[in-house]
Amino acid sequence: MKKYYVGEINYRMERNHPDWEYVKDHRKTLNFEDHYQFDLDYFYSDDPAEMESYIRNDLLIVAGGGYSKDHLRNVKFEIHEISRKEYENARKSCL
Repeated sequence: MKKYYVGEINYRMERNHPDWEYVKDHRKTLNFEDHYQFDLDYFYSDDPAEMESYIRNDLLIVAGGGYSKDHLRNVKFEIHEISRKEYENARKSCL
């Protein structure tokens, strides 16, 4: 069985963020969205809270430049389960 989620992170970055120089407006709240597929035959838990925790950590790493969340401020998440069709449509739109 598989479960599908969409996760979005909204954040502000500090000057020590590795991507600071590539952002035009540092007053702006930035955001990033990704879609997730969990195969419950292989994922370590079928608890939705564990999947959401995994998503939060993944989004923090990406927003943090790949290695640290220490230079992120005002972080907010939006995470919810979606249907397989919604997941597949989102994947197609990325191609």
